[in-house]
Amino acid sequence: MKFAVLLFAVVLAGLSGCGESSGPDRVVARVGRQEITLRQLQERYGLTAADSGSGQPDVIGLEMAARDWATREVLLQEAKKRGLEQDSLFLARMEALHREMLTTLLLEGHAGPAEVDSAEVIKEYDLHRTEYITTEDQVELAYLMAPDRDTANLARRRLTEGLSLEEILDSYETLTGAELGWVGPGDLNPAVSKTAFGLAPGGVSYPQKQDDDRYLILKCRQRRFQGTIRPVEEVYDEISARLQLRRQSEAEQALRDSLWAAYRPEIRLGLK
Repeated sequence: MKFAVLLFAVVLAGLSGCGESSGPDRVVARVGRQEITLRQLQERYGLTAADSGSGQPDVIGLEMAARDWATREVLLQEAKKRGLEQDSLFLARMEALHREMLTTLLLEGHAGPAEVDSAEVIKEYDLHRTEYITTEDQVELAYLMAPDRDTANLARRRLTEGLSLEEILDSYETLTGAELGWVGPGDLNPAVSKTAFGLAPGGVSYPQKQDDDRYLILKCRQRRFQGTIRPVEEVYDEISARLQLRRQSEAEQALRDSLWAAYRPEIRLGLK
């Protein structure tokens, strides 16, 4: 009970503007001698004035953040008061964390950013094309969702006239939609899948009523069959990420090998 009263008083006093100063550097919460300013609170919890949607500080969000900070601070101070900083389990975990962080920093600093250029990506793609073969028929789709049939028919007509998805969405506030990219039959519900795979490239479906009484319109951008090799542009980022991981792993292993040779560790298990 004493903890709850203390926390409540500390947080609300700070957020109500009772601190010694004003502006972002005013203290908004305090526990004992530890305090946090508005600026520090916003930085720690990623809060900005824009989070409220009005350009004004998000008071509710700030209060929740201040309460969280104060809760953690009270627990921290109580743990120190009870001497847990000298607890054997705490010291063992801190030592393990210390060792792990130091070795991680060493490896990361040695490996570097591992930049990969386009020539490497294309070479890797050419060597492993069979890894990028589609395992099922796929269609590349865009969709629009309309609140009623009349709006859906209008949206469909605009699509068939060649207007882009963005142009249509900008013109009708009640519509929603997006590019779905490549999808397979299992990515859609059966009714939608049947409609999507019945479209030819460039085709636009008639409005299809959904369970929530809205109307769905699909546009087929392209289609491809099972066994098609996906183009390099589609898998470029995937390959680049894999090459970066490989390069980092190789650099880390090279460091381990060089340090093993330099330090010449001895292992004597006495098992033989």
